[in-house]
Amino acid sequence: MADRRLARGCLRRPAIRLEIHRCRLEAWRLFARHHYLTGSLAPQARCYLATWDGAPVAFCATLPVIGQKGRRRFTRIVTLPDYQGIGIGSRVVEAVAQLHREEGFRISVTTSHPALIGHCQRSTRWRTSGVKRNRQRTPKTHLHPNYRDCSGRMVVSFEYTGPVAGAAA
Repeated sequence: MADRRLARGCLRRPAIRLEIHRCRLEAWRLFARHHYLTGSLAPQARCYLATWDGAPVAFCATLPVIGQKGRRRFTRIVTLPDYQGIGIGSRVVEAVAQLHREEGFRISVTTSHPALIGHCQRSTRWRTSGVKRNRQRTPKTHLHPNYRDCSGRMVVSFEYTGPVAGAAA
């Protein structure tokens, strides 16, 4: 029974054991409303679903970079609201990037999300490939009604440089 007292050191975050599966485009429906871009997803996207104890918690998708053979980029990264803030999104992005690297692809992510920027900057597996400060306001007339632009926020691109297939970890 709860006694309304907090003892230092008693609160522990549960172990988070994620499973990441390649999935079909249809899995995006569960996550689309939680992403700031439109709900549509390109049919050629490679989709990945992360589950924790069998429950879906995160989704990401990658696309080929047009005109650059052997390169892919992240196009959607979403962690459901109940699971945000505990590092799941960053872990999923890193795992999917490593899968692509093992297949011989170069992969990148461009983001204005502070947590993902921080993760990539701290990690030895990501290299900053571009930084842009967006100072212009995007006209809202042509955008999805829920779109939140990145005006005034830093937009950073990173390339994954983790170990290549067969290399010692």
